[in-house]
This record gives sequence, C-alpha cells and structure tokens, in this order.
Amino acid sequence: MKEKILIVDDDIVFAKEIEAYLIEDYSVESVFSYEEFFKKFIPYSFDLVLLDLKLGDKESDKEKGVNLLRHIKEISTSTSVLMLTNFPDVDSAVRCIKLGASDYLRKEKVDEELLKKTIYSALERDSLKRKLHSLETQIQLENPWEMVGSSRAIQQVKESIKIAADDGIIDVLITGESGTGKELVARSIHHLGKRKNDPFLSLNLTIYPKDILYTQIFGHEKGAFTGAMEKKVGAFESAHKGVVFLDEIGDASPEVQISLLRFLETREFQRLGSTRSTKVDIQILLATNKNLKKEVEKEQLREDLFYRINRFEIYLPPLRERKEDIEILTYYFLNFFYKTGRSKVEKVEQEVMDAFMSYSWPGNIRELKNVVESAVIKSKTDTINLSHISLPFVTNPEENEGSFDFKKKMLEKEMQEIEQALSRVNFRKGDAARLIGCDRSHLTRKIKKAFQENPDFFKKFELIRKSYFKA
Repeated sequence: MKEKILIVDDDIVFAKEIEAYLIEDYSVESVFSYEEFFKKFIPYSFDLVLLDLKLGDKESDKEKGVNLLRHIKEISTSTSVLMLTNFPDVDSAVRCIKLGASDYLRKEKVDEELLKKTIYSALERDSLKRKLHSLETQIQLENPWEMVGSSRAIQQVKESIKIAADDGIIDVLITGESGTGKELVARSIHHLGKRKNDPFLSLNLTIYPKDILYTQIFGHEKGAFTGAMEKKVGAFESAHKGVVFLDEIGDASPEVQISLLRFLETREFQRLGSTRSTKVDIQILLATNKNLKKEVEKEQLREDLFYRINRFEIYLPPLRERKEDIEILTYYFLNFFYKTGRSKVEKVEQEVMDAFMSYSWPGNIRELKNVVESAVIKSKTDTINLSHISLPFVTNPEENEGSFDFKKKMLEKEMQEIEQALSRVNFRKGDAARLIGCDRSHLTRKIKKAFQENPDFFKKFELIRKSYFKA
C-alpha cells in the first residue's frame, strides 16, 4: 500500500506540480487553505504532510502554517511534516524544527529529485514512531483508562469520576492546569460509564477557525455555504448515545457559547442551513485550564453558560500538590515504555527521585512523562541516573547546587544548544548567535568563560572548541 501524503498550500499551481511529482510513488491529496485542512485531516490518516508556512496574503496569515504544524504534532505525533516557504529565514526554520517538523525547504529550490529524497528520509526516520504509536495504542486499549496515584486528591477525583460515569447524564466541568490529565478524566468517565459501548468524541475548541467550528459541532446541510458540496454530520449527532468532550471551553467564541447554551438546556440543535431541530442523547464533558469566574468578570464567558456548566466540577490538582504520586507515576511510565519495547529500563536511582521530588513540574504529568521518556532513550542500562535527565529539577538552583551541581548542568544544556545552532548554520558564528538570541561578541565571551571554568568542556563539546579555539 502506498504511503499517504497531504499537500497544504494556497498556491494551487505549485501544489498541483508537487502532486504530479509524487503521484507515481505515493497516494497524494491536496488542500488549498487553512480551513480546508480541517475538513480533510484526520489524526494518523496521512504519513506525511507538505505544509506551506504562510497560508494567505495577509500579515496575519504568516502564523497559520506554524499553527497547523503544532496541531498536527499534538494530535498525530508520528505524522511527518515538511515545511515549505517562499520566505525562508533562520528563526522560522529553527522554530519549526523545534515544533517537530522533519525538514524545512525553500520552494524556489525544490525540484523533483530533492523533494523525493527529503520525503523518503523523513518517512524512514519517522517509520519507527508510527510502529510504536500502533503498539502503544494497542496496549492502551487493552488496559482501562485510569487515574494513576494514591494521594487523597486523586482518590477524590476517582470518586467523582465514578459518580459522573454511573449517572451518565450529568454534564461535567473538568478544571486544572495544562498537563494534569483532563482528557484522561473524560475518557475514564466514558470507559467506566453506561455509555462505554457508544462513541466518545473529543473536540478542542481553540483549534478550528470560527467559521468552521459550528459545523464541526453541529454539522451543516448541503449548500449551506459556498463549498458545502454535501451534508456534514457534526460531533453531537455522530456521538448519539455516547459522550462528547469539549476541551478549552474557556476559549469558545460568543457564537458557539450561545449555541452551546441552547443545546445544554434542550438537547436540541439545528445544522447550519437547516430549519429542522435534531435531538440527541449525549453526555457532555467540558474542560478548561482557565479560571472561568475571571473569564465571566472579563466578559469573555457568558455568565448564564458558566452557571449552566458549573453544576458538577472535577478539579485536577497540579503535580506539585500531589508529590506523593510522583514515584508511582514515574514507574507507571517506565512500565509503559518497557511494555511497548521502547526500553529495558526498570529502575530509577534515588538521587533522580530526590530531584523529581524537589522540582515544581510546571508542565505537570505531561512533563513528567516526557522527561521519563527522554531518560529511557538515553539510558543504555536498566537504570536511570542524573546524567539522563535534561531539566534543572529544582525550584531554586542556588540552594541545591552543592548536591547536584545544577549550574553546571544548565551550562552543559546551553552548550548543547549552541552546538546544534552551529551545525544548522554550517558553523557561521554570527548566524549561530542570532539563533541563540544574542550578538556574536556576547556569545563568544560566554563560551570562553564556560570553557575556562570547565576544562572538561574541551572534550565534551568538540564542535564548539574547533569553532572558537585555535588548535
């Protein structure tokens, strides 16, 4: 079966030329706008996306490609993305690579041979990720959705989940900081509830353009607007008898807020372009990382909607408030990566766990999972030690530098970033400094001071040594 590629470019002629290059070797589809992308793209439905950095002629359109890149990597992590642009600059390239793009190509320099070579390399590089995603999905489906932890706070969350699941009707507001597991709570309610054999649909309200969001939720009739070539069934209708999870409700537009309020009161809605009401039986779960009372005060959220959705709240505490769960979560993730065949790591040294306990975890559980994942990849044994950890696990480095030498670890991290910058710009010192965010003389002074104070850096960072120090 041919691998699938999606081209996203507002230059129709260019997109069709690229499509013609690739059609013999790949299954290729094209869309020509930001809005069309959301109608076509389904997570893991494409192996690679060729994405234009700027989708439109307005100044505000220059962020659309970056927004789509971020969206793709959040919901379809193993999908490769190649960025294309007529306006290349180093800052944009580095930003896209950091967000997960496989490569960054200049349109005027793209020919058939280069394009095919770049696509082949990206697909080869990310093929393991796709296999691992398939395996991870299988393992997750074999296990119930559950909240991991033994703290009193999590026990209360589990009790609330059971109440909402057993009821099966009540609308639930799930609150907490980013990374605390709000979607996991929603999936737990579905998995443990009366509706577990019926659909679960998730929508992030911040992702879709305003003129598309309504149809994503409620659907539209054929001919409802220009380009509506057929009837679309929205999420609420598709999930009949099941559960719908609306993430980031605090960012919903005023129009969506009004429509949602009406639906919550009647369980009826109208597709765009229809005069008929449709009634569905679904449980609504909503989530936000915002303080909704403050959003009401700022007139960003309707007061009547706030009181309507705030009848049953499940609050997820940040990880720093449930530190007794950190060790349990760490070993839970270790076990998960072990089962998926990604590592042979089974243990964590005590000084690593001490560092974990001293850290504030601003990214919460998501950050902990990412740190553990990075560590098991770096470890060549069955144990994680401090050398495998890439973050400064301490809220005040000066108070703890004696035990872990955090200042040096931070300096090493900076040197690694400088080496990466030098490699990307073919060892041009001025360009490397701009990538780092400083001027050339400042970067030179910083490097020489770091090497003077840490003689072992001469061996650790050979690329920097060759660029800034005479042999």
